[in-house]
Amino acid sequence: MRILLAVEPADFRKGIDGLAPRCRQRLKADPWSGAMFVFSNKRRKALKILVYDGQGFWLCQKRLSQGRFPGWPPATDSTKLCLAWNWVQANGHPRDMVCRGLLLGLPRAGLIELPAPRFVPPNPLAVRAQPQPMLICPGITWSAR
Repeated sequence: MRILLAVEPADFRKGIDGLAPRCRQRLKADPWSGAMFVFSNKRRKALKILVYDGQGFWLCQKRLSQGRFPGWPPATDSTKLCLAWNWVQANGHPRDMVCRGLLLGLPRAGLIELPAPRFVPPNPLAVRAQPQPMLICPGITWSAR
């Protein structure tokens, strides 16, 4: 059985109908394939597992009363930077917000170049057709003075 782990946190208000499209969009996998899809919330205190067994979907949830799930892969470049530089809080978690601020300031200063955004939403106004000129009064010649 294939197990696919979603690195980015999921919105835990979503159920089967909200997580199945996420499998296709983010993980690029078919939710009806029989693979196990594992999602975590932002604080890494809960997991949701989505599986299709041939008859329907199973959605299982586990929430820890204390602690967090260890070893979850980091989701952002700022988290990776914090771990590489060993910028951690007293509890051992990365100082992600400090690194995000640093990453936002470095390209503005011209010191680093960040990768291009993964998805740029199309601007519908940029491809809009220009209106055709309209003839207001036929037979009348206008002259500019």
